[in-house]
Amino acid sequence: MPARPTLLATAGALAALAVACVLSLLVGARTVPLDAAWQAALAFDPADADHVVLASRLRRTLAGLAVGVALALAGAGPQGMTRNPLADPGILGLNSGAAAAVATGVYLFSFSSVTQFMAAGFVGAALAAVLVYALAAASRTGATPITLAIAGAAVTAGLGSLVHALVILDQGALDRMRLWQVGTLGARDLGDLAAVAPALLIGALIVLGAARSLNALALGDDAAAGLGVHVGRTRVVLGVGIVRWSGRRSPSPDRSASSAWWSRTRCACSSARTTAASRRSRCCSAPWCCCWPMWSAASSPRPPRCRSA
Repeated sequence: MPARPTLLATAGALAALAVACVLSLLVGARTVPLDAAWQAALAFDPADADHVVLASRLRRTLAGLAVGVALALAGAGPQGMTRNPLADPGILGLNSGAAAAVATGVYLFSFSSVTQFMAAGFVGAALAAVLVYALAAASRTGATPITLAIAGAAVTAGLGSLVHALVILDQGALDRMRLWQVGTLGARDLGDLAAVAPALLIGALIVLGAARSLNALALGDDAAAGLGVHVGRTRVVLGVGIVRWSGRRSPSPDRSASSAWWSRTRCACSSARTTAASRRSRCCSAPWCCCWPMWSAASSPRPPRCRSA
């Protein structure tokens, strides 16, 4: 049954996440006993050193969770949307667009707050996404996974040069950009998390809400259209969600390897259900149409276009 491996993988991932969060709170330069953590949860005492350490680690853990979710969704989304297992916001130029916008804001307007960085990053990532798609669509083959990657690399190189030029001109801008690019979990408070939480939630709802369409897009445009997915509209909606995530995180290209594995696993587990739904909703004149998703997953040559009955 296709849903069983997905449920087991989800349960295992959540269990590992819970263990990691507990260890993040208890283990460190100062080990906090479990009973002290329980007492801090029931009655926090600012005069108790263990309670203060736990409060500091709690903020760091919550910030790490938010960043991890952003990295995973911003990394897995482009892979399914572009049908490229190597695609991520770094390759597609979104990170460079966000970095260029933040560098411009820091140099011209002395941006320093989290909300200013967030707004500039979103605008820069959105403009970079439009530019990359326009360059890829202008090629002879159109906006294919290869042309999108090439256009993204070109935009990344150009915007990277702009960022380096701006930070060289101003030492203060260089210091603020370095902090934004490298990032830190230790100097964050709940106010910073509250400022970015609405934007992160909206981006998560957009991407997760379009998860079924993302699985269909990973099978190819023709297969997705045959399954009833509006390819153009779905790409625009997913693009907005991915840009919202990419523009609100550090532009470092590092991304958890588990996000790529999870994207491929989710698509593989749900392709059987998607194909079954296609069989029930419509029939094709050629018998190999229902096997096309499996051929696509195996990177086999694309069969001829299906003809609706």
